[in-house]
Amino acid sequence: MQIGDTAFGQLARALSRGRFFPHPETVSGHPLDHDAPLEQGGSNTPDKESPSATGSNEHVVSLEHGGSSTPDWLHWAGVWGSRSDITPSTSASDVHGSRKSTSDDNPDSDNRVGWYGEADPANPQNWRSSQKAFVAGIICIYTFGVYLGSAIYTPSMYGVMQQFNVSYAAANLGLALFVFGYGAGAMIFSPLSEIPSLGRNWIYIITFTIYLALTIGTAAAPNFGSLITLRFLAGFFGSPALATGGATLQDMYSIVKLPYGIALWVAAAGMGPAFGPITGFAMEAKTWRWPLWIQVWLCAPVLILMFFAMPETSAQNILYRRAKRLRAATQWKELRSHAEVEQQTLSLRKIVVESLVRPIQISILDPGTGFMNIYVSLVYAIYYSFFESFPLVYPPLYGFGLGAIGLTFLSVVVTTGLGAGAYTIYVYYYVEAKIRRTGELPSLESRLIPAIPASVLMPIGLFLFAWTSRESIHWMVGLIGVAIYGLAFYVLVQCVLLYVNIMYPKYSASLLAANDFCRSSLATAFIMAGRPLFTHLGIGGGVSLIAGLACVCVPLLLLLYRFGPYLRSKSKFAGMSDSSIPVASKA
Repeated sequence: MQIGDTAFGQLARALSRGRFFPHPETVSGHPLDHDAPLEQGGSNTPDKESPSATGSNEHVVSLEHGGSSTPDWLHWAGVWGSRSDITPSTSASDVHGSRKSTSDDNPDSDNRVGWYGEADPANPQNWRSSQKAFVAGIICIYTFGVYLGSAIYTPSMYGVMQQFNVSYAAANLGLALFVFGYGAGAMIFSPLSEIPSLGRNWIYIITFTIYLALTIGTAAAPNFGSLITLRFLAGFFGSPALATGGATLQDMYSIVKLPYGIALWVAAAGMGPAFGPITGFAMEAKTWRWPLWIQVWLCAPVLILMFFAMPETSAQNILYRRAKRLRAATQWKELRSHAEVEQQTLSLRKIVVESLVRPIQISILDPGTGFMNIYVSLVYAIYYSFFESFPLVYPPLYGFGLGAIGLTFLSVVVTTGLGAGAYTIYVYYYVEAKIRRTGELPSLESRLIPAIPASVLMPIGLFLFAWTSRESIHWMVGLIGVAIYGLAFYVLVQCVLLYVNIMYPKYSASLLAANDFCRSSLATAFIMAGRPLFTHLGIGGGVSLIAGLACVCVPLLLLLYRFGPYLRSKSKFAGMSDSSIPVASKA
């Protein structure tokens, strides 16, 4: 991986005016050198018959531009001519055969900047497997760190109540508003990441820097008002991890390999809240501020790693910056990336609609997407409200301390890991094997098949916990119910997020953000209602009630699986649902 592709490399290049980490187009002696001769047949013109020069074995035909012939090296540089056999694009799918067009389809294609052939190393789809895994790993630990920030506050709540003399409901706002914040922030930052001139990387870096600063402020908050405000803002600026992360994985992986990346990403997100309560030992040994400081110590190294080691993955942004460099190198002002051409034809109002409003419209007006948002919101709300019952079970019934309560959440960590392993085995030996055997992609709804048994296991785990959480029954029995529920929850959410991610690939980050906002909003309400619910109905009655809601999810999922294609066919956005994720890419 080139360090020049990272945020640090881009910043160093900009501050040094290109002296540090220069791009190939700006290196002296390169065909795009400002002082190099531009005439055809010049000493620095690539061999017109060379595959490396044109991306194919075809001889490139000269084009007319401004009364003079276009240099052949511009074809080599990714500017597409009338006989180029690779279509200009901002989507990786275009260079992998998902869509084909010729310059005859677009009269401006001679001025388009695309990939330097099908094996262009700048294309994230062409990165080495190790490079993709490294970037995916960064996204996973980043997501883990932000999700950890929600539940890591829970051991601190009792200290907050004592120091600031507030009720449990007031202290619980520190958790609820954080969850709401990362749903609200995603609605802004994720659509922005799909604007070609912005890309994803700098949005990650800037928002995570602010998140870290706000977390420091939270740990040192002098009063309750500042604590609650900073918790909300921290969730708001931590939000890109929870929606845009899935789109980053889509940037790199083909539709065949994407499920593996999403599986690990969802596992990281699921383990975050489960690890948070373990910091109760720090609360017992020190003060309520220590769990929040632990969050700072964990996130700071992740931010440094992202800044120095994570490259940009948005194809639109990579080609947008390439087009800018080519214009500077050639003085050919008409050179544009495909995304630039699209934006030039749009007014500011249309750009806002396309980037911010359109995903919201799809989420609300598209029947399948709207249905899925409502469904996963209910599942997510049950998840957060269920864990509100733990402090009412383990300390009074089994004598657990604050740290020991946190250890009970490890059952979720273990089963999430088991679920991720089982799901990837299923994808490899069944889904991917079937694709290799038939040469056809499975239907979108087939991605929901593992979620069907998972939806059945969810209420089973909840009912087991509800009616075995009593002094006469060993605490391990209730934890078995928690483990069953945790496994089912992971598999279901994994399938749902993969489904949403590939339904409308162009807007994947925004649609995941809308899904995040829906589930976070309902989860916020359930967090605040959880303690009163279990207090008034008891653990058996309260958990049974949410288990009943989980039972409702079973037929809802079956209906979506059965009628999903029909719902999508009735959507006025159906034309956007063709996948732009490559079917195959470099592993």
